[in-house]
Amino acid sequence: MSLPAESKIDVLIIGAGPAGLMMATWLARCGVGTRIVDKRGTKIFNGQADGLQCRTLEIFDSLGFAHRAWRESNHLLEICLWNPDEHGRIRRSGRIPDTIPGISRFQQVVLHQGRIERFLLDAVEEAGSDIRVERGVAPTSIDIDESRVDDDDAHPVTVRLRRLSEEEATPEQAAGSGDDGAPVQDGLFRSNLAPRDDTDRLLSAAAAGTEEVVHARYVVGADGAHSWTRRQIGLELEGDSTDYIWGVLDMVPITDFPDIRMRCAIHSADAGSIMVIPRENKLVRLYIQLTTTERVGDEAARADRSKLSPRMILEAAQRIMAPYTISYRKLDWWTAYQIGQRVGTSFAVHDRVFLAGDAVHTHSPKAGQGMNVSMQDSFNLGWKMASVVKGQAHRCILKTYESERRQIAQDLIAFDHKFSRLFSGRPARDVMDTEGISMQEFKTAFEKGHMFASGIAVDYGSSVVVAKDDGHGRVVSDQSAAPHVPVGRRIPSVKVLNQADARPWHLHELLPSNGRWRVLLFPGDVTRDEQRQRLARVAAAFDDKASFLRRHTPVGGRCDDVFEVLTIHRAPRTQVTIFDFPPVLRPYDETDGWSYDRIFVDDVSYHEGHGEMYRAFGIAPAGCVMIVRPDQHVSCKKRKERCDGRQPCGRCNERGVEDKCRFDTDHGVRRRRARHLGTAKQSAATALDAEGVVCSPQSANTAWEQQSSVAGLHQSRLVRDKRGRFIFLGDSANLSLLRVVRDVARACHGESRFVADPLRAGFVEASTDDSGSWMDAAGCEPAPAVSAQEAESLVDMFERATSGLVDSVDTVELRARLAAALHHKSALPAQERIVPYLVVAIGAQSSPQLGHHAEGFFRRGRYLAARHLTDDASIMTVQAYVLITIYLLSASRRNTASMHLRFAIGSLYALGIHRKAVALRFTKKEALLREKLWTTVRILDLFLSASLGRPVATTETRNTRRQDEYSAWNDLCAILEDVLTQVYERRTITAEVVDKIGQHQREWADGHTRAQATAQPAAMAAPDIGTLHMKQMYYWTIMLLTRPFLIERVVAHVHQTPNNNNLGRCALPDLSVSKTLVYACVNSAIKTIRLLEPLARRADVPARLPLLVDAAFHSALTVGLAHFGDLHLVFPLAKHLDLAHSILSAFADDPVASRNAAIVSFLMEVCQLHIERRHAANMDLECEAIGKLFGQIDHPREQTGPGRPEDAGEAGPYDAGFPDTHASPGNLPLDELPDSQLPNAIVGSASVYAGSGVSQSPPQMIPGLDPFGPVPTALDGSLAGDPQLFWLDFEKDVSSLFTIIGPT
Repeated sequence: MSLPAESKIDVLIIGAGPAGLMMATWLARCGVGTRIVDKRGTKIFNGQADGLQCRTLEIFDSLGFAHRAWRESNHLLEICLWNPDEHGRIRRSGRIPDTIPGISRFQQVVLHQGRIERFLLDAVEEAGSDIRVERGVAPTSIDIDESRVDDDDAHPVTVRLRRLSEEEATPEQAAGSGDDGAPVQDGLFRSNLAPRDDTDRLLSAAAAGTEEVVHARYVVGADGAHSWTRRQIGLELEGDSTDYIWGVLDMVPITDFPDIRMRCAIHSADAGSIMVIPRENKLVRLYIQLTTTERVGDEAARADRSKLSPRMILEAAQRIMAPYTISYRKLDWWTAYQIGQRVGTSFAVHDRVFLAGDAVHTHSPKAGQGMNVSMQDSFNLGWKMASVVKGQAHRCILKTYESERRQIAQDLIAFDHKFSRLFSGRPARDVMDTEGISMQEFKTAFEKGHMFASGIAVDYGSSVVVAKDDGHGRVVSDQSAAPHVPVGRRIPSVKVLNQADARPWHLHELLPSNGRWRVLLFPGDVTRDEQRQRLARVAAAFDDKASFLRRHTPVGGRCDDVFEVLTIHRAPRTQVTIFDFPPVLRPYDETDGWSYDRIFVDDVSYHEGHGEMYRAFGIAPAGCVMIVRPDQHVSCKKRKERCDGRQPCGRCNERGVEDKCRFDTDHGVRRRRARHLGTAKQSAATALDAEGVVCSPQSANTAWEQQSSVAGLHQSRLVRDKRGRFIFLGDSANLSLLRVVRDVARACHGESRFVADPLRAGFVEASTDDSGSWMDAAGCEPAPAVSAQEAESLVDMFERATSGLVDSVDTVELRARLAAALHHKSALPAQERIVPYLVVAIGAQSSPQLGHHAEGFFRRGRYLAARHLTDDASIMTVQAYVLITIYLLSASRRNTASMHLRFAIGSLYALGIHRKAVALRFTKKEALLREKLWTTVRILDLFLSASLGRPVATTETRNTRRQDEYSAWNDLCAILEDVLTQVYERRTITAEVVDKIGQHQREWADGHTRAQATAQPAAMAAPDIGTLHMKQMYYWTIMLLTRPFLIERVVAHVHQTPNNNNLGRCALPDLSVSKTLVYACVNSAIKTIRLLEPLARRADVPARLPLLVDAAFHSALTVGLAHFGDLHLVFPLAKHLDLAHSILSAFADDPVASRNAAIVSFLMEVCQLHIERRHAANMDLECEAIGKLFGQIDHPREQTGPGRPEDAGEAGPYDAGFPDTHASPGNLPLDELPDSQLPNAIVGSASVYAGSGVSQSPPQMIPGLDPFGPVPTALDGSLAGDPQLFWLDFEKDVSSLFTIIGPT
């Protein structure tokens, strides 16, 4: 059986009713990849919902098809109320307007659901989208990967779909018919009188049809009251149902009832009630209360469907409307339902699967709200989801969907409950009839409900996109800027004139639904000087490169792609032109010229009167600014005004919010990322300021916000490579840590060989001198000639050197064709020689005997790869450039390796190797090869990213924790990726991040331990390089995660010393908060060094192991830094620093290892000095106590320099002139040593921990030193007090410090 097809999509919509199609329309207009499926085989052609309220028509107008609905529908202008008279006969008792006059330019209309769905389908197509409803497709399962729901780029929702047959996709119809016996479509299959959702029945009955697995970022369940989606994600509807059963008939009536073409509410004396809705094409809908329906069982008091028929419903209508008669010849559609009011327990799960429409709230249809509220749900969610998918807004904005729409649903249920009770109840016979319904109360409720029913009264509460006063003192809006435009409601539509051509427009016509926010600028009368100056200042702020308009404009996009500025002034139209306004308010396009549709005027038109917008909105002469959401709702008002310059200012004193006064003179300079994109885009109605200074009451920033952009985070830097070129190194790089260790060492002991290293700003990049001509030479030179035995030994060495890194080369197959591949006269194609050449090149690189052949094989293999694979995205391309990367790494050419790896990554992504699902489409052998290639590339990418401090180029798409296809390497790489992206890219570290990553590390360690326990122990003569590679990376993830805490504590510990050149007694730093994290960093470094110890003791180790050399170096730096925190009292630091030096020295042929060994040797010297001075300070204190008791005849010698004894020159390296006792051959001082002799600079320094060359005289004690004193609350605040402590060698940058957020 073939596997189901798999695909990915941004949004999957389940259900193609009005709610689902409205969602699809939004997403199509915003260009979001979307699919929409429906289990029914066809759309609705008649019946179902029909009422369209004012707000819904405004939404249709913003989507471009309100005119179609307006033209085809029947307009409801008046409601007639019919009640029984004193004789029990119905009579007209009143008339009221169907829609409150003036609330909208639209009134309520009716049109059947099928036409509305057609309008939405056409709108999707007109948007240029390829979205089409996939009918007859039912979902069979839905799964949410909770481990990935917080990953913005992930597709964590998996839905399995099955295509149904035409018969299965056709709903079952009841046996109703018209008078002529012809069958009539019914809506019982959608009614709440129908059995529960029939999706499971359809799927169980379906043959093994076409299946598909869809991976979606988001899923929207709009599949009706019996929602399959709701049940699958474990949500429920809460509420009640009543005993009222209602039937519905859509017919062409034959009647003598005089108001049949009016909307009527008819109450009979004792036969029930009817709602009359005149519709299009002479149709009339009757909602008829049934009183004689037989019941069976007690399942939610449902009626027996078999007893329901159009004839029964008509007879009930005839009894209610007597003495008037009514019948039909044409019946278009019918259904029946039971009144129930329910709301979902939640509207979403993990903000990944959402419910909309009847799937999350149900109510009676008589109020005309069902379809309207359902579409408005999707209208609210659509633009938010599109903004998130397109990267324009933070995902937190999606939470506002439930907070806004659930309140609307609850208000609707309350309204419907009261309305249904009044409509369904028996009219009171007199004032003494307490069980009956007062008809006056019914009329009053009807009138008051008009505003709510219109949809105009929707008022969203406080959230990240509605900045209201939430009752907690956080005042962020000033309603007085435009008092008649309530924050949270849709902005009213008033007519304005286009300044350029005098054409009148309704404001809503200028706000189409295309995903844009609107900045409505109301500058008042711009012929007045003060208003013109205010406008100029605001326009300058908009035009600033740091303004929100510029920041949120996509690269290569138009300036109005996210925010569109519309100016509406109130000067006489004829006295100004658009060129009197700043250019930013009328953008220029090279093709289309100036924008003539951005400047409008509140003035009288020739034919359509005066809109008087300023008066209608209550805008003062000074003007204001409003920023409106994409759904036309106003979300915030914040007054900008002249400030008196005091803190707190007079305005805040007047309003009693002195503690929240904040000055902002940036005019839109970059806001802190911690406030989220959603908050940055809040709408506002803001009075124009007079001085360019904003005084707005707002909550004080949290510690999180205050520390998110401090200088201490800017630790990236440029250093010079061997040729003097600048190389970028990021935060996680070893040289970034080295810089911190040097700064701390200088602070403690002044100048030393470690601090004053003349190559301290250098970067070892052993690039060749013939970089411009190597291809010409390699094309002419054959590969080196080696014997078959030598070639086999090189493959063996390749396997050892790359163990655990490269598992994608089949060395068994390679050995079979090795001789032919290496013989230049054989007939083997050039492409098939590439991998063999590169394999033996890496093997030769690690072979002491054949190392001279390495470059020849590499140049030949690299030449063939460049010639034959550059334009070919293939498996061989990935293999070849992975091998080239490894060779370059081993050759100490890290930058070049990084660039070549990017070529392999590009090919890898082009082949879809990053997707597990793609591999499943191939044979088992090729699928396994693809997985191996992915693992190898991930290891190399993350190593280079971490060691050089550069962005990660690959992203894991698999669930690496799944046990059924678990890969320890992939899971470990996922951990390292989290550390790099969540800590070093963001330049902050939080307790939550530490806890989350720490849990993942624990799980990995437990799994590794179990695997080791079950594995067969093997006695190995040589170190297992593969195991060393994996374990050191595990320890590396811990060190990188906890390094900021170690740095913070050591620096704070050193900073407590008043004079950093004179050290006090030895004591542990204050570790009360982060002890475990600090210890974890040092402990992992020590374990790494112990792990690598066999490399220093054995002669059969490969000569080049770049990943392990890097591990030894960063572990040595960590151990060295720990010395200055006096952690040698806890850990055997000196021993392991010496061991790390021995490991690095063992790789004498590796330029990087040799340079690192020299650095560590200098570090050992200064660490030894630190320990001895600490011990000397302790001895001084104890001697002083002894002398007070017994006296003393010896006194400490006077110090001639800061922390340095007078005769230090006799002891060796700490003389001011750095004597030649520790110089390299030729007795040259280190600062005169040529680059070529650098590897030999470590001669004589390995024994420094044996006590040679370091003064034993104790330094002068500093009175009052308290190493356990309080740590500064803001570490970065200490930089200003002692900038010398954190200087950088030549970039004049700041030190490698992190802001630590929250409890640790």
